[in-house]
Amino acid sequence: MTDESAQLEILKQRARAGDPAALAELRARGFFAAKKAARGDGWPLSAAQRRLWIIDQMRPGLPAYNMPDALQFDGALDVAALRAAVRRLVERHETLRTTITTIGGEPRQIVGSADGFSLREVDLSGEPDPLAAARKAAADDALAPFDLARGPLFRVTLVRMGSERHLLLCTLHHIVSDAWSTAVLRRELAALYTAGVAGAGHPLPPLRAHYRDFAAWQNRELAGPTGAAQRDYWRRQLGGERAALALPTDFPRPAV
Repeated sequence: MTDESAQLEILKQRARAGDPAALAELRARGFFAAKKAARGDGWPLSAAQRRLWIIDQMRPGLPAYNMPDALQFDGALDVAALRAAVRRLVERHETLRTTITTIGGEPRQIVGSADGFSLREVDLSGEPDPLAAARKAAADDALAPFDLARGPLFRVTLVRMGSERHLLLCTLHHIVSDAWSTAVLRRELAALYTAGVAGAGHPLPPLRAHYRDFAAWQNRELAGPTGAAQRDYWRRQLGGERAALALPTDFPRPAV
């Protein structure tokens, strides 16, 4: 390891411990600058994505990793502006049009076009109890399975309960999103819709990087000294004989 790479490792360790000076130094050195991932045959998965992909291989379509969200609109709704806002959101974020395909035995992220994406619309205003019907629609949508290879892994449904009462259902698979991202999507959808209603231009700055760029960076890190150090640490922590926990169980512990 060169002196420069050794210094970089020390800075990263200090930054992980919360040292603001180390974070500032890494920033100044361009450590956090996004390096664009080369296309090739798709892009590699991050470590978290790979875990979810393996689970899906064992239990295809498992809804446990669905991430449902719902937004209620009371009052006049400009459906055309909402439709355009959703489309712009999908165009903006590659993860919303990403699928996971196996190429050469390895899972790869494939970023598709936004052309095939559409806002699904369901009119339940004629139901005896539109709210109950909308709740059932939301529950059904939350449990509907995703096909990681076919996609889309983001679906949006506008449920009409009345002329001035709507419910927007947004469900994603966890492999392309997380709770932090959901908050970002809500905020950006609101900004895009507001701009659309006002007839204004695109209100959001262009993105400097996408999730595939983070995944490529993480894979490079884990393939280098950082990853080796982490693996060595856990081998030491988990190596050797491990005492079984004396917990009461409903079945006898099998011999290992």
